[in-house]
Amino acid sequence: MPRPHFLLRNILAGVYDIKNVKYKIKPDAQHKANSPWNITANFLIDISFSAKDISGMLGEYEQNHRTGMDIPAMAEMIYDYTSGYPYLVSRICKLMDERVTGSTAFPGNADAWTKAGVTDAVKILLTEKNTLFETIAGKLEIYPRLHDLVYKLLFTGNVISSAL
Repeated sequence: MPRPHFLLRNILAGVYDIKNVKYKIKPDAQHKANSPWNITANFLIDISFSAKDISGMLGEYEQNHRTGMDIPAMAEMIYDYTSGYPYLVSRICKLMDERVTGSTAFPGNADAWTKAGVTDAVKILLTEKNTLFETIAGKLEIYPRLHDLVYKLLFTGNVISSAL
């Protein structure tokens, strides 16, 4: 089966978890928490996917798998959950392909690539252990003000002013 076009593109990838790279290059005494945003230099390129970008990837998947999905609706829903964050977009799609499809609730491709299937993939994502969520949780522990801000936003519904 031919690979989807987006899998053939040049992508920055590696086999090491980024948080473990520092152990390879720094002496033990220099290990400490890095920036809360995990950056060392300004990165001014927007690498997030738009709903249109997601539609393109789903279209290529659809050509190979013939799910009958409503591509624009799926792309919008995935975008709504992820704001186009590449890891989250890719992870939801991977979960739909590998874990949702073939499950009891979604026995076939056509069953899985629906709004209910996306919702199921999101539930799996939110309950699994992954580096992104671990890193965010770690930053909330290190930075109490960030913890308080996120808590107020998510759990009390407080409006957060931009004049912080």
